[in-house]
Amino acid sequence: MTNSSLETLERMGTGATGRPIWPSDITGLILWLPADQIQGIASGASLSNWTDSSASLSHATQPSAVSQPKYYTNVQNGLSATSWGDGIGQIMVSNTSITDVCTLCLVGMPSLTTTTRIVGSNNNASRIVNSGNSWAFSRGGTSVSPIGAVVGVWRSVIAFADTANSICTLTVSQSVTSSSNATSGQTSTDCRISSSLTFAGYLGEICVYDRNLFESERSQLNAYFRTKWAV
Repeated sequence: MTNSSLETLERMGTGATGRPIWPSDITGLILWLPADQIQGIASGASLSNWTDSSASLSHATQPSAVSQPKYYTNVQNGLSATSWGDGIGQIMVSNTSITDVCTLCLVGMPSLTTTTRIVGSNNNASRIVNSGNSWAFSRGGTSVSPIGAVVGVWRSVIAFADTANSICTLTVSQSVTSSSNATSGQTSTDCRISSSLTFAGYLGEICVYDRNLFESERSQLNAYFRTKWAV
């Protein structure tokens, strides 16, 4: 992370530790992939291992060179990011389980707006997608889409399903929308990035929580993403 980004984050609200609020300050974090913390490879190189910064250590991996994304420095707000969709299918897999109550989060920018699965399950459980040129949250084949996924525009995306009330909620940067979706009982044994249908663009950060976040927590997390990534 650049010094300017750190200085900006230090002006944000702090958690119980007295430092800026990070994703790990919110309980239930089971996967945290910040691209600005990737180390040991050169800009433009293929990425075989994206280190999980959560306590789970469920690193996202891809042993096949042809299916690996690429890593670039100084992409957005002075921070590094991963690049996807260079004309071929690219996928990374973490052994993080995706269930009905997971909250999925990412910061990214599409270079193409097509229907793609970006982060989440590879079945009918929860996943963040591009759907009809919009950021969307898909559950059981239906989705809620509040805002256009504009080529070249970075957004933060936070999505979860309240299965008790059959409501899906999606926050894209500061735009919030909800939709009815009663599908439940879906579980995936892993979390996939750019699975099945190839995402084209950059991903800067990914978080998964094993529960629905409260509105105040979503607001804190969105503020962290917005300030850090200038989205």
